[in-house]
Amino acid sequence: KPDRSQSQVIIGARGVGFLDPDYPALAIANHVFGGGSFSARLMHEVRAKRGWRYGAYSSFRSAKKPLYFAMQTIPSNKDTAPAIELMLKLFADYAKKGITKAEFDFAKKSLINQSAFMQDTMRKRLDNKVSEEILGLPKGFYDKYVDRFRAVSFAKVNTAIKRKIDANNLFILVLCTADSLRNDLKKMPGISAVVEKKFNEEPRERQF
Repeated sequence: KPDRSQSQVIIGARGVGFLDPDYPALAIANHVFGGGSFSARLMHEVRAKRGWRYGAYSSFRSAKKPLYFAMQTIPSNKDTAPAIELMLKLFADYAKKGITKAEFDFAKKSLINQSAFMQDTMRKRLDNKVSEEILGLPKGFYDKYVDRFRAVSFAKVNTAIKRKIDANNLFILVLCTADSLRNDLKKMPGISAVVEKKFNEEPRERQF
């Protein structure tokens, strides 16, 4: 898209389903890496340390089956290539080394405390019951949400990261002014191909 002063960056990978035994562990791991906390690694490195953008986050989009994992930020044009390179480096380090015990303790406590807000109104409780039916989840899935987090150990989190987080199998989507980024992306280590499309170009249907 021409004449943009910023780039919208999404870096994605395979996700994890709600019923996957590793889901609670990976939810804790993601809270450390790029969850909503200002102490999350992405937020600290992209915003606090370098000031490239107000925020940088990651999350799992999940259902009964895996959907996707995504990390995202919106840096200025001049900071886009460095931000992408940094996010890839942070993700590779996370995949290889996992998280620390202190990070685990903080993330687990935070998610358990936050879980109360999933059921704090009648509407949310109704939404949860409807979601269980639509997604084919076990009855009481959200009622037992906290119990699943409480059962996760530090070792389980790092084992789940090693089992499910693959830093070598990612895709990057950038809405940007191509001229400002094209060459930097092509030279970036680990990027196998760069495909350009106009922002108003209708996507072709893909067969899966």
